[in-house]
Amino acid sequence: MSINNSRAGIKRLVIWNAAVTEGDLNAANIIDLNIRTAGSAIIDDETVDDVKGRQLPLYKSFKIEASAHNIGRPLGYYLLNHAKTGETRVEAVLTPSTSGVLQITGSNYLGLDYEYTFTGQERVAKITLEGKFDFTSGSVITDAMVTNTLIASSSLGLSESYQFETAQYFSPAFGMVGYKATSGSAYTVAFESEEIKERSFTLKTVGRKNVYNKSVVDYLEATAEYTILNASPTKYKALNDLVKTNFAPGVKIQERNSTGAHEVHEFQVGVLSLKNMATFGEDDRFLKLTFKGKIPLDQISYADVANTYTYTL
Repeated sequence: MSINNSRAGIKRLVIWNAAVTEGDLNAANIIDLNIRTAGSAIIDDETVDDVKGRQLPLYKSFKIEASAHNIGRPLGYYLLNHAKTGETRVEAVLTPSTSGVLQITGSNYLGLDYEYTFTGQERVAKITLEGKFDFTSGSVITDAMVTNTLIASSSLGLSESYQFETAQYFSPAFGMVGYKATSGSAYTVAFESEEIKERSFTLKTVGRKNVYNKSVVDYLEATAEYTILNASPTKYKALNDLVKTNFAPGVKIQERNSTGAHEVHEFQVGVLSLKNMATFGEDDRFLKLTFKGKIPLDQISYADVANTYTYTL
């Protein structure tokens, strides 16, 4: 008796959207997820039980998840473009070799959701691709895994996608957080880096699902939370005065890249609200600032050279 246990591992995971065709050497909107801390592809049969408890096939559902760290793509920009397009293609090589190639391409696509996050511990995008196809069409996709061949990396404008692209990895490096009460004023630095106890900044897709469980993204929800050890009454008063003047101030968030440049997220006045919380205790003392709001996708612009995202009302 021969034993044929399959080996775990994903050799290659590449996604692109409807704006890309093979041979596009500009690699526009192609995301090569070759630096990741997690990845999986789940294919499941959606069924309905008949009167005798038999499971009748309805759809084949696909769900691909990855935690990507190739921030220098720039990952945030390309994910934003995918969310705006709403049609993501994928190629996943599901074994450590080059056999078992799952391709959802052409007129087939999956919906995209993501959480793009900076903390003091990591810079990561948690990406979810999801959708379902009628059972016959879904079976065509899965049957082809046996015979599919890799799309040539060069035809997608990529290097070999299982190579480690060192230049695309950026570690956490706080830049600054600033605020302003009015559009014409300069930013005030909210706190110094050495005052931070905890920090997180997340952009999360918000939308709806169509009948095929594919996401239609309407907004990015921004949440920035900073816990600082400067909890003086003077500091609290300054932040409270800001809320009294304008509870939705302009906000500028910078994260340093390994090149010394910054990734900048600039929220115009009125986009994010500010909520303050102060804790004065026997064993701890801190202020917590929370900036939060939802931004329509068409109200977000990106300047490539400056690596700057601008969010408007």
